[in-house]
Amino acid sequence: MVVAHDGARLLPGLIQAVREQTHPVQRVVGVDTGSQDRSGATLTELLGQDAVFGMEPETGYGAAVAGALHHPTARRPPPPESPGAPVPDTEWIWLLHDDCEPAADALEQLLNAASRSRSAAVLGPKLRDLSDRRVVREAGITTDRAGRRLTGVEPGEIDQGQHDGSRAVLAVSSGGMLIRRDAWD
Repeated sequence: MVVAHDGARLLPGLIQAVREQTHPVQRVVGVDTGSQDRSGATLTELLGQDAVFGMEPETGYGAAVAGALHHPTARRPPPPESPGAPVPDTEWIWLLHDDCEPAADALEQLLNAASRSRSAAVLGPKLRDLSDRRVVREAGITTDRAGRRLTGVEPGEIDQGQHDGSRAVLAVSSGGMLIRRDAWD
């Protein structure tokens, strides 16, 4: 699910990154939430008219995703991973903001992590700055014993692989979030 709002200049990079995933993305739905730029037209050019629709500018992110999940493209059954293979039991939703540009193996890594933990319902990637890929922006959110929010990431922290492992957290960003469909519903 791609949700865009005034992100037309970033969308070509995002869609190219989605197309280059090492684990193929089965279906893509684009939602434009009342952009003043060419986001809706750009999404349509990149994804096709049948996979894109618009919503009002005041539409929140969750409502945009919920709308996208009811779109005919999203309701089509996923294709089997290979001819003759059964359709997977678990449906996953990959949420992408218009300012995301996932690494080529991002979806594969998220799905691998999900397969290692049957109880995992929501997973998130390490997020790096779009303008400076060396800088880590987020790697999940947790709290300390006093309830203070902890990100584990220092402002301007350079990525040296220190956040590459999997760990349990209380929350992840919706940008790049992988969520099990039954948990969303």
